[in-house]
Amino acid sequence: MAKLVCDKEANVDLALFIPVRSPIQPLTREEVITETVEHMLATGYESDWRIPVEWHNIIERIMYASYEKFTKVIHPVITPPAEILAASKESQSILNTLHESYIGVKRSRKEKLV
Repeated sequence: MAKLVCDKEANVDLALFIPVRSPIQPLTREEVITETVEHMLATGYESDWRIPVEWHNIIERIMYASYEKFTKVIHPVITPPAEILAASKESQSILNTLHESYIGVKRSRKEKLV
């Protein structure tokens, strides 16, 4: 299934399962980015991160701006869930998979309209 979503040849015929719509977006792009930043900051504190009190807000603003810019690189409209957004920023292979899957959704939608 993952190969088909990424517009690659699969070992079995799963053509019936090719996406026919864009991924569901339960949150706005801004909400996803906010959630991603909250999760990333939380992992710092969970790892016994010690920073001066005033730095939290500074780091939060910088991270938000960075993720906001990064979401535009992934796709102009679709935003992946917070966990995948954070992982794709750190992993080129995850980012490539997202690009391929969003391109696959776009192609399958065009083919269904013809």
